[in-house]
Amino acid sequence: WSPDGKWIAFHSDRTDEFQIWGLEILDGDELTKGQLRPFTNGAGNHKYPAWSPQGRRLAYVLEQKEQADIHILTLDENFQMIDDRLLPTSSEKVSWPVWYPGGGWIAYVGQVKDLRQICVVPSETEDESKCLTTEKENLSPDWLLEPPFEPWPTPTPTPTLTPTPTDTATPTATATDTPKPMPQPTDTPTPTETPLPTPTFTPSPPPKIVYVSTQDGDAEIYVMEADGSNPRQLTANLVKDESPSWSPDGQRIAFMRESRGNQSIWLMSAEGEDKEMLGIETPDLDFRCRSETWPAWSPNGKWIAFQSNWKCNNDIWIVNVRTKETIQLTHNDASDEMPSWSADGRRVVYHSNVSGVYQLWAVEIAFDETGDRVLSVSKTPERLTLNQSNNRRPVWSPVGNSLAFWSDQDGNWEIYVKENATVKEDKGPYLRITNSISEETFPTWSPGAGKIAFVSNRDGNLQIFVLTINEVRIENAFDAKWIPLTSGEGDHYHPAWWGLPQ
Repeated sequence: WSPDGKWIAFHSDRTDEFQIWGLEILDGDELTKGQLRPFTNGAGNHKYPAWSPQGRRLAYVLEQKEQADIHILTLDENFQMIDDRLLPTSSEKVSWPVWYPGGGWIAYVGQVKDLRQICVVPSETEDESKCLTTEKENLSPDWLLEPPFEPWPTPTPTPTLTPTPTDTATPTATATDTPKPMPQPTDTPTPTETPLPTPTFTPSPPPKIVYVSTQDGDAEIYVMEADGSNPRQLTANLVKDESPSWSPDGQRIAFMRESRGNQSIWLMSAEGEDKEMLGIETPDLDFRCRSETWPAWSPNGKWIAFQSNWKCNNDIWIVNVRTKETIQLTHNDASDEMPSWSADGRRVVYHSNVSGVYQLWAVEIAFDETGDRVLSVSKTPERLTLNQSNNRRPVWSPVGNSLAFWSDQDGNWEIYVKENATVKEDKGPYLRITNSISEETFPTWSPGAGKIAFVSNRDGNLQIFVLTINEVRIENAFDAKWIPLTSGEGDHYHPAWWGLPQ
């Protein structure tokens, strides 16, 4: 599957030699098929396609005679081939390429001295490949779903023998960052061949969590590394700044600022600079109803969903960040709150008490090819949960099709996951993430959807914790280990996680 779920890539010999083909999927829920087209059309066998994390490139293996190499196929927005590039692998025969989730590297199986080994090669540079295994046969590589984002160690500089032109020609060892052949005086021995530097990984930028803290007396926006280290304050004023949301590229943060009773959406850089009001043109309605809260950035970075009481009733709206065009998504007398986008940008999910208790609902949106213009909005929202408990603050996973939310179905607020977000009117049961006598709220997904950070008052004041979902599945929610990300005085809440790609 392509990351956006719109294509299936595979290899087929329907034209004698194997080529890479694509099958378009028009409706992922009903698996409605669209066009079938070849992505490659050349001599040799083209096999083992693997989508890049961004979904516009395919790594594949081209077999010709006794040679097999990795190629990267680049597709345009219409999924037509625009480039085909050979990667410089050091193995004679390769197979099974698979992308690093953060981009930049491809793992594969390479033939080394009659044994197949696990190797990696940079996808963006001309640096050489490197094999990670050396003994016996090693096959079928795969990366962790969530990149660890740990920088790989920089190799220790290799000593290079630098001849000193003297009568005895005694070489002197000096360390250089980039080993290179040295000039050879005619009266000295030929220096030993210098090994090439070991290639190193260049992973994506480390993930970060933006959040709200009252540690200085009022609500301000902070950011920290995903392990809780290096917290930095981004806003500092006498007003309230809350509910931050990352832009998809991690360059900007949208947030709510409350001043003199008015709530409005602001933007700033990821470093806390260039703060400015988004400047939404509000409808000419009751002057008492002017709040804009809970911004949520669309996956394409062109729209922001938000909650507003412009009609003296909480509804969900979206605004085009560039043109400031606003479109109302929900229309009822209930309170529709806290929107979040699906990973494909086609749905906005939120909670509403239109049924008497807060349940999870979704509105479907159709955009044009550029994503700048809304073509249609579903007239009837889809109800996603159906029970007698309050289910609030749904957050769609960045990978897969799950919803995290908090619910009082066990008597107090706990974090749950609905694992198939598109199933309508689902009664559960749902995967329970937390189990304590305290209250847990405001979940946010890690970039690879392997972890969830959330807020708890287990220590008295509000602090942010994180746990691993697989550990919950194995150990159960009661025994899963909570890792604290914040501590100290004040409340810490409204976390939002960012990382690439996810």
